[in-house]
This record gives sequence, structure tokens and C-alpha cells, in this order.
Amino acid sequence: MDYAQLLPSLFELKASSFYIALVAERERRRVLEIIRNHMKPDQRIFVGVVSPIDPRIERRRGRGAALGRAAECTKHSAGTAAC
Repeated sequence: MDYAQLLPSLFELKASSFYIALVAERERRRVLEIIRNHMKPDQRIFVGVVSPIDPRIERRRGRGAALGRAAECTKHSAGTAAC
């Protein structure tokens, strides 16, 4: 399912925490922008950037960069730069 169809209505739920897997998502920046544009100020977003079923060893640098982008893109404040 396309996150663009799901996320806007998901963030309308009366829930404060959301867990979203992005490791297999091809358009991560697009999804992070959708999250940033639709999340409420009181909502926390947990973004999964590690695949528990992938047998390859992941590099710390790559995962750190993915987490950094996710953190920057999901900040909920006026004037946040584009992802």
C-alpha cells in the first residue's frame, strides 16, 4: 500500500505513538515528508531503519545516516527544511 494513501488518515487516530517501517521503502524521503506534513504536535513517530530478517550485516554509518534523516524530516516545527 502506498504510504500517501495510509498516513494522512492514520495520523487522525487518537494515538500518540506510531511505529513505521521504512527499511524496505524505496521512496523514504517522500514518506518522511508525508509524515512531517500530517503528524500532530503531540504524536511520536518511531521509524524502523533496520531489517530484522535481512541476513546482511549493516554498516553503522548507513543506519546512522538513515536515522538522522528521519529525525530531521519528522521534526514538527514551523520552518523545517525540506527532507
